[in-house]
Amino acid sequence: SFLGIIILLNYIGTRYFFRLDLTQDRQYTISQSTRKILGNLDDIVTIKVFFSNKLPANLLSVSEYVRDILEEYTAFSHGNLQINFIDPASDPKIREEVASLGIPEIQMNIFEKDTFQVQNGYLGIGIFYVDKHEVMPVVQDTQNLEYQLTSALRKVTAKETKVIGLLTESEDYQILREALAKNYE
Repeated sequence: SFLGIIILLNYIGTRYFFRLDLTQDRQYTISQSTRKILGNLDDIVTIKVFFSNKLPANLLSVSEYVRDILEEYTAFSHGNLQINFIDPASDPKIREEVASLGIPEIQMNIFEKDTFQVQNGYLGIGIFYVDKHEVMPVVQDTQNLEYQLTSALRKVTAKETKVIGLLTESEDYQILREALAKNYE
């Protein structure tokens, strides 16, 4: 009977796709709108994660979270999302590519065995689709990562850019103008 339940669950698992996030605050569950955008991709989108392999302990959780959330993205993309993890330190040509994208080499503080060191490294992400790309130059916080990734993904895959007009030249609306410019013309 137990073996029968296992066989039945295995059969159901091969026929129907579903994922379960058992973390307390559902930190790896992506939103319905992100799932919809991923499900509607009509061609391959490449996400290149330019993270250094040797990261300080305080940034390892960021790297792991990025890896995990991108696995979720891949699962809902129906094969239209390609993820590459690249350490720019391994190749001068990659360092040039990263610099041309606007991803800086940053200094990271390392506390190890009662010593303090400064190490250079990378924490950037690039999203590429046909002839368009978007860049997240430095990812140090995962608080709004899904929103940032999905916004960039939506921007590069959009067939047209919507236009919004502001009928003021006042400096008071500069923050609004900058926020709207991320997704609109």
